[in-house]
Amino acid sequence: MTYEEELDKALHSPELRVVVGSRLFGTNHEGSDYDYVSFIIPPYEALIGTRDFNYSDLGLGPDNRIYSAYRFIDLVASGCPHTTETMFAPKENIEVYTELAKDILSMRDILVSKNVYRRILGFGYSEWRKARGEKAVSEKRTKTEDDVINGIRDVFKLDKRDMDDVVATLMKNKPLKIVSSKTGVGSKRRKEYEEYGFGVTSAAHSIRLTQQLVELLKTGHMTFPRPNAEFLREIRKGKHDLKDLEGVYNDAVAEAEALYKTTELLDKPDKEEMNKRYALIVRDHLMGDSRFANV
Repeated sequence: MTYEEELDKALHSPELRVVVGSRLFGTNHEGSDYDYVSFIIPPYEALIGTRDFNYSDLGLGPDNRIYSAYRFIDLVASGCPHTTETMFAPKENIEVYTELAKDILSMRDILVSKNVYRRILGFGYSEWRKARGEKAVSEKRTKTEDDVINGIRDVFKLDKRDMDDVVATLMKNKPLKIVSSKTGVGSKRRKEYEEYGFGVTSAAHSIRLTQQLVELLKTGHMTFPRPNAEFLREIRKGKHDLKDLEGVYNDAVAEAEALYKTTELLDKPDKEEMNKRYALIVRDHLMGDSRFANV
């Protein structure tokens, strides 16, 4: 088979496929979409560096993310919320789970670290601003900053969600101004503002994210479906007002800030052990690859 044929085969037969999104959180309803996070071991050309593969969605959009195994574990190590959530998914959400996937997920204790703290707080704060109909506007980027960002986009071919996260990290020290942003939004959010006075979907996301972080810092674990899934559904139905929800959100942020100082999570991921284990996985995989053996 050619590289392209092997890659297509791998993308349609992943090592791990997990149902995420509302069906992981327990906030789904009849008609909710199915969102997935998956990973593969790409063909040997990508493993030895003569070809490049980090991510694909098979043309189905960002809610069907298929990573290379190394990209997946590197995202977890960096504190990426949606890949970190995948590491804690219950059995009923796991559709495909090979022995190789078992080896990858067994790295959870060396990958999940305090790196997740600022990433989740940042996502939660962003969603809370959206709930309030606000956005943070930074100073205009310089040409050099734009060149760096465009270079990262061109080289790593990240999807929009990951690229937005990279830009937010790079720009985190830029002065920000909070401004009203209820105009120019999508029809779904505009309807929420008109009906409830705030973005109920974003409010539910921000509270879920921040409370997940509290649990992780306190226990080293994330529970799915979320124990307060019914409360989150109520938020999305507009059954709670923004003032009360602001108290819930602020309490969760304060608790997370306090727990950060005492959590038993690793200060940073054990990259050396991660790379060692991954190298063994790749070695065993390549030994069974007839295409590689006949190069």
